[in-house]
Amino acid sequence: ATLHDFLCAQAAATQVLQADPYANGALAILFDASLELGQLDVAEQALTLLMERVQTPAVLGREARLAFVRGDTALALELSNQAVLDATNAGDPAASVAFYQFTHAEYALLAGDLDTAQAGYGASLTALPGYPLALFGQGRVAYARGDTARAIALLEAATAALPRPDMVAYLGDLYAIAGRPDEAAAQYDTVEFIHGLAAGDGARVYDREYVGFLADHGRDSATAVDLATQELAARQDIYGFDALAWALHVAGDGEQALVNARLALASGAQDARLLIHAGLIELANGLTAEGEAHIRAGLELSPSFSPLVIDAARAQVR
Repeated sequence: ATLHDFLCAQAAATQVLQADPYANGALAILFDASLELGQLDVAEQALTLLMERVQTPAVLGREARLAFVRGDTALALELSNQAVLDATNAGDPAASVAFYQFTHAEYALLAGDLDTAQAGYGASLTALPGYPLALFGQGRVAYARGDTARAIALLEAATAALPRPDMVAYLGDLYAIAGRPDEAAAQYDTVEFIHGLAAGDGARVYDREYVGFLADHGRDSATAVDLATQELAARQDIYGFDALAWALHVAGDGEQALVNARLALASGAQDARLLIHAGLIELANGLTAEGEAHIRAGLELSPSFSPLVIDAARAQVR
């Protein structure tokens, strides 16, 4: 699962459960892998059985994730907050508490609640000082609030500790917005370098992020479509459909982009990325009313997923 080979993870977890039906760890991995594969019914069955046996912060976190994907952001917030409380009250390790606080903040950010997100990321950093993901979260809150300078400072700190490709690309976009093109180009070159290293090792963990990077920046649309198509062949979740839709849109295949964008929205998840991508794709297909409605809905969620794409979306509905 950590290598994103979700089909094999699902098969291995199933094999373990056949040998030991009470292997709760395998049941949890079956949920994780099935959710990533877009098999929501299988994931829900695994989670229901897991919930009957244990109620831990990790199980609550999985409940929250499924709720969000199914379109119930309020429930995801409630469950993720309970996970924080339970982990704290149980005296769980600081790293675990920080993770649950970060996760709760992520749902708050997706819901457009910047104050709760900021507080959650701050609490996560108090529990685990320097936590790169929480720094990244605070940087996205700063961007959503229009404080580009603070966002840059936070992303610089985050990427110094964890040069994850999507975070490096995000810092590049902030530099671009701030009128610092040379620094932006250096970050984009780093993304390409990281991808080259991973591809050389046969690792595909960040393929989806690389597809987004290529599409967001109008780079090598053929490669973006090819990588997104390969991943979607096995991993048919909402973000896989979204990645392919966005890549196809940039490559100029509006008709197929629209098909996949609508599949990305089918579960009802209220994610600004999905909504804004769909809206821009609809506008390109001449569906003005639908496109503007989706873009406005995404912008109301205080989006923070990709500064350059968000700027382009805002320009369409001024």
